[in-house]
Amino acid sequence: MAAERVYLACSGGFSTSVLVKKLTELAAERGVDVTIEFISEMQLGSIPEDTLLVLLAPQVAFRRENLRRTLPSENIALELIDRVAYGRADAEAVLRQIEQRLQLKE
Repeated sequence: MAAERVYLACSGGFSTSVLVKKLTELAAERGVDVTIEFISEMQLGSIPEDTLLVLLAPQVAFRRENLRRTLPSENIALELIDRVAYGRADAEAVLRQIEQRLQLKE
């Protein structure tokens, strides 16, 4: 079975790419079968339809409903990253959020 896809979307900032790197390393360390990538909010319509989850950075949270309409499938979960976890680049907290979504899928 292929790894589940998760995207972290923001307006193109450095903080999100740092968080993606930390998340990727932590997920690999823990054996969580997930591919985590950064994407600009403007590119959300181009993600694969079988994507599990899109996590929105706090700076684009106000656009959540508009961004939901751009997703290629209604089956893609769209959630917000906690502001504190994002600000601290807390990969532990964000990975827990991803793992919760993985458990819901099972």
